[in-house]
This record gives sequence, structure tokens and C-alpha cells, in this order.
Amino acid sequence: MDHAVIPAPAWFEAGAGVRPPARHGPGLGPGRAAQVAGVEAAIWAETITGFDDLSFLLLPRLAGVAHRAWSTPDLASGALAGWPAHRDRLARHGRLWAQDGLTYFRASTVDWT
Repeated sequence: MDHAVIPAPAWFEAGAGVRPPARHGPGLGPGRAAQVAGVEAAIWAETITGFDDLSFLLLPRLAGVAHRAWSTPDLASGALAGWPAHRDRLARHGRLWAQDGLTYFRASTVDWT
């Protein structure tokens, strides 16, 4: 089976911190969505020494990847795709992550309180 490869959004790239979701290119085009089996988000593990390191590298980026993967195209590209909506979702997730004792990257561009 052929699979389309869609690059990760710019705000997900290693070392990028948390940035507004970017629109990625022209999209899949007509009839190509059926060729996508899922999404992939790579994590490099050379420096991971425990679960806290892993969660710090995954959060909050994993929430953004999940939103892109699980949202219908109209939600992923509409009003909920913009930076204010993404930032607000991250803040709500951050409270849950803190409640669960997870270590995560607290970008200065998000109000985590």
C-alpha cells in the first residue's frame, strides 16, 4: 500500500519550542486522504534517562500532533487551528499534566496558570 508522507508542522520540529500551528503546503489533494494510514511523530532517545525526560520531550508537542491527527479537516484548518485556540488547549492540558505530576516544557508563550 502506498502511503502519503506529510511533514510535521513547523512548531513541532525539534528545538522549535511551542509555536503557532503552521499550515502545511497544498494538502493531499483530491482522493489522496484514503492513502494516509495515520500520523507519526518521531522522538530521539539518545538523551532520555527516564520517564521525566521522555515526557518533557513529548509534552506539549504531542498534544498538537494529536489535534492534527484526530481532527476532521475543517477543524484542523479552521478557527480551532489558529494559535489562540491551540495555546488555550495547551494551557488546559498543562493543568492536567501538572495534576498528574508530568514534566513538560512550559513555553513562555502559553499562560500555564
